[in-house]
Amino acid sequence: MARQNIAIVTGGDTLEAASSAASARNVHEHLDPARFNRFLISVENWKWRLVQADGMDAAQLADARIDLADFTLAVGADRIRFDAAFIAIHGAPAETGHLQAYFELVGLPYTGSGILASALAMDKQSCKHFLAHALGIPTPVHRYVTDGEEAFDPAAPGIAFPCIVKPNSYGSGMGVALVADRQALERAVKRIHALGQDILIEQFICGREFTVGALMLDGKIEILPIAEVFRPDHSAALHEVGEVVFTDRQSAELGLDPDLPDGCKERLCDLTARIGRAMNCRSFYRVDYMLDRDGGVYFLELNTIPGMTPRSVFTRQMERAGIGQADIYNRIVQDMLARSVAGG
Repeated sequence: MARQNIAIVTGGDTLEAASSAASARNVHEHLDPARFNRFLISVENWKWRLVQADGMDAAQLADARIDLADFTLAVGADRIRFDAAFIAIHGAPAETGHLQAYFELVGLPYTGSGILASALAMDKQSCKHFLAHALGIPTPVHRYVTDGEEAFDPAAPGIAFPCIVKPNSYGSGMGVALVADRQALERAVKRIHALGQDILIEQFICGREFTVGALMLDGKIEILPIAEVFRPDHSAALHEVGEVVFTDRQSAELGLDPDLPDGCKERLCDLTARIGRAMNCRSFYRVDYMLDRDGGVYFLELNTIPGMTPRSVFTRQMERAGIGQADIYNRIVQDMLARSVAGG
């Protein structure tokens, strides 16, 4: 059987581009070269570049051009047609749904969730509202602040200092801060405005933080081992400077299969499965939660393209489940190709 041409698409238009590149390289390494011709392609501001391809030298890579009319690859006199795309971009234009829309226009199957699920999940406020109404899932009290509005004094019911300030449509924990006073709030708002983002201000849930990964293959959901996220004690920084600026979750400590109160593990797994089905997620996804001191579970956000680097939470959850990366990435491609043949 002839090998199929798979475009592993990376890059993106945000500060998450470096993480996207690391994820794409890892996927490239684990896709089976006996079954697939692997093409690592980067896109930034809709400018495409072939980075690596099986059997091509540096001169051929430099000469290669993507034809956007049909997403074919021209290398000299040869034209290569892709069978599918493996999307490994965190943030825009993939998690916003724009890249999926383009691939659907040119008729190319792709991994991950579709246009609507991607765009809705990336808009944190809209995703919270949808899941709260569709499934009755609790979420922290929050307020949405558009780019043109001034920072507000947290006086809305349920919101008080300290509170969480975050970009409404960004990932990897970038721009997220815990603030304790008005001055720190205004600093956080300015940083988020500099990213060109609207702002979400949330009630701070004092408790434990969890993230739950899931695979959705062959129409079935497999929930991966729960990970608990441990952050350094931030009480001193809050007292001294009024804020704690969070960073990429890959720098946080993780605990897999944590000790949980009775019924909590089952609730987290059930919520994660229900969210995946309600959002019509595909291939993989990851959901973040807070557990308050009274045992209440709060939905934070949904990530439709979780990190796939060797150090990523999702990767470590797969490994804890005893699932090899090569097995998963190859299964994801095969599942996507099967769905495209079946018209799903």
